[in-house]
Amino acid sequence: MSFKPNYILLVLLLTALGACSSPRVKKPVKKIVELPAHEKQKQCKAQIKYFKLLTKLATEHLNNKYFNKATADELCSDHYTQTMHKMHLHQKKIGIIINNSPVDAEKNKYILNGLLKAIKEPRLKKLFIVKKVELKNDSVNTALAQLVLDHKVGLLMSWGDKRLVTRLQKWQKGLKIPALFIDSAVKRSKSTFRIFPNRRNYSGKLVSTLRDKQIRRIAFLTPKHAKNSLLLKMIKQQLKQEEIEIVHEVEYDSGDYGTMNLACQKIFNIDRQKRKEEYMAILKEEREKAENEGLPLNWKSVFLPAQVDYDAIFIPDNFKIVHHYIKLFEFYKAPKITLIGNHEWRSTDLLKNNKAFLEGSFFVDFIGKPADLPLLSKNTKNELEIDENLGANLDYQLMGYYTSLLGIKAIMNAGKDRSKIVRYLNSAIIHDKFFKHKPAFVRNELNWPSFSFDIDEAGINLGQK
Repeated sequence: MSFKPNYILLVLLLTALGACSSPRVKKPVKKIVELPAHEKQKQCKAQIKYFKLLTKLATEHLNNKYFNKATADELCSDHYTQTMHKMHLHQKKIGIIINNSPVDAEKNKYILNGLLKAIKEPRLKKLFIVKKVELKNDSVNTALAQLVLDHKVGLLMSWGDKRLVTRLQKWQKGLKIPALFIDSAVKRSKSTFRIFPNRRNYSGKLVSTLRDKQIRRIAFLTPKHAKNSLLLKMIKQQLKQEEIEIVHEVEYDSGDYGTMNLACQKIFNIDRQKRKEEYMAILKEEREKAENEGLPLNWKSVFLPAQVDYDAIFIPDNFKIVHHYIKLFEFYKAPKITLIGNHEWRSTDLLKNNKAFLEGSFFVDFIGKPADLPLLSKNTKNELEIDENLGANLDYQLMGYYTSLLGIKAIMNAGKDRSKIVRYLNSAIIHDKFFKHKPAFVRNELNWPSFSFDIDEAGINLGQK
């Protein structure tokens, strides 16, 4: 009897053998690391301590008595799930705490104005609950208790006096409630986000503009009120990294014209001892002129002109101070030199009477093309056409606008668990022309762009985009 092989069986057998010899490689599954139970309870107890303290100050004591009905050990062990739910649950509200003082009145006005402009639908105004407080612990604590426990806000916002934001941050970190602070000095943390023009981007734009303009040596005129500025410190740090030399670094008082004059003498090396030969030569020349004309020596004519051995002068102060300095530069017969400014130069009055001297200069600002800004009229030109009254306050309006914009999106899209708000903010992208559809936060700070403006015969124009 002849044998006929079963070809189908043979193919299946060979396939199985092949599979054994070269097994399919599976992608490793990323494991979610769970904290040990004791670590969870430890974190829970640290957090609940703050809720227990706030419960005593809340208006609706009966509704908030949960946190005081048992010890922290019991709440974080026997009732762990329920306790965490109570601490994380929110009612899609945003709490704003600000200083009720004339000192911060103007700042509050402009930030709130920008905040309102981000609210596109009237119904969204109901998301916000504003508490004005005194700079006293009881006032701040009570407002916070009402927002967190009575209104169950999911997100906090604040700005203003350092004492206020410092105290609020201590509470919000302990409560683990996400917060947006319009403040450059507040410390960033997992749940703390800072809305403020980005210093690193600003200093980076300044340094890159210097490099493109081939400026390697500068004189630094620092106003007394800004000597401890973190922004100036970062600029100096980046200048050093880029090997751009600060030849002179002189401090002056913006309210004292005499200190400005002394600052000019230092950066122009107006020193008879250091330039003795030159001074004596000028004295001899002027004396001979006077003798030939039969006149007494005019000592005002014995004058050391400015000595400039650098490429530019940096003046991080307002345009009025710039005007004063230009008069002094002309008095000391300084050659026309590139002047560098900061965002305080943002004014069409900058060019008043000094346009010729300022040509070829530039300044770096936190805002760019007016058409890209959500608060200004749409203008397709590159020119800086803004009302002077908006100069310093425009920044506050923009900060309020983007704080509101991000807060609304986070509250509306992150569910009812506060921890999801933090995750949303970490991945948030701002879709507009100003931010160019980039992530909002880098290291929990708003990744604010910066721009340079050139001063030429046409006026103040957007330089580097």
